[in-house]
Amino acid sequence: MSKGKSGGSERRVKSPNWTAGSMVTQPVAQSIAPPQDEKRPYLTILVGGVPGRMFRLEAGRTTVGRGDDCSVRLQDPSLSRHHCEIQVLPSGAVTVSDRNSTNGSWVNGEPLRARDLRDGDKLQLGPDVVMRFNNKDSLDESFQKSQFEAMTRDGLTGCFNRRYFDTEVRREVDMALSIGLPMSVAMVDLDHFKNVNDTYGHGAGDKVLQDVASILLRALRAYDIVARYGGEEFALVMRGIDMNIASRCMERVRSSIEKHVCVVNEHRIRLTISAGIASLSETNVDDVASLLSAADLRMYAAKRGGRNRAVGGEVDLASVRHALSGPHEAHSPRNMKDTIPRGSLRLKDLDELAAERETRRKTLPSHVRRSPVR
Repeated sequence: MSKGKSGGSERRVKSPNWTAGSMVTQPVAQSIAPPQDEKRPYLTILVGGVPGRMFRLEAGRTTVGRGDDCSVRLQDPSLSRHHCEIQVLPSGAVTVSDRNSTNGSWVNGEPLRARDLRDGDKLQLGPDVVMRFNNKDSLDESFQKSQFEAMTRDGLTGCFNRRYFDTEVRREVDMALSIGLPMSVAMVDLDHFKNVNDTYGHGAGDKVLQDVASILLRALRAYDIVARYGGEEFALVMRGIDMNIASRCMERVRSSIEKHVCVVNEHRIRLTISAGIASLSETNVDDVASLLSAADLRMYAAKRGGRNRAVGGEVDLASVRHALSGPHEAHSPRNMKDTIPRGSLRLKDLDELAAERETRRKTLPSHVRRSPVR
């Protein structure tokens, strides 16, 4: 026994001498200073619009307001077309001045005429918009952008989410009504989507949703809104266009989705949509609730009409006025399809519809009539 112990002991002695100081369990952290990154000036929305949205201020003059020609354009009816002006000087200093706005401007609660902006200053424009001025490096910018995307985007499709849509559609309607421009929305629902999940699995369903979202994003303009409203339903906001143009746009979308083949493994999946379109130019459509309800109602009409169709002005909303009357506490017309008898939606004659569209077209400014739809 002792010999065995002694032999084992001898073998241990012959092993390399390990000392506490020589044992390394992880790489030694080296003190390396991160590269110095130049900071740039930004405005970040705190109140009004979508909190967290950032605007980088480039060298020279930047105009802030609701005008189409503003560098920082905010869709808020309380703002003037050119509300204030910010200038980034060659020295790096940043100045801000009010442009004789109707509702005024303030910096840190003090009325604004002209002054320098310092890091952390809060700039208020009118009663409803507050932004913070900061100098940010690329890491700050990247973090802020990722936070904003996580808050406003649907993780699966890349479209805006329901929360963003609900906020922005109200702002868009207020803006359109205040300045008298047309605006249309559409509610889009995938036909028989449950069959895709049941037959091919939820992974295939996810791929179908991504493909449809991609078609919608390509079909609309960059400044329109495409949102995943819930499940297999999407909601669209089309700025500055009336029912006629919106219907043509949605018909192109419908046709593109009908022709599209979604390939998942060895499966080739085809799908169609039912879409309902509504415009602020219609009778009895004069607020957010009635606009969304009208689009949703027409989407149900498309479903009952056989699916794979986009329904707009050909459905006379006067015949369903009872569905749009009463308090509009929220956009929840999901039970409308059960309360409207089949056949109660009168389809207008095509000649009648064409005459109405031509009448509406003549009342619009010439630059709106020629608006391209992409």
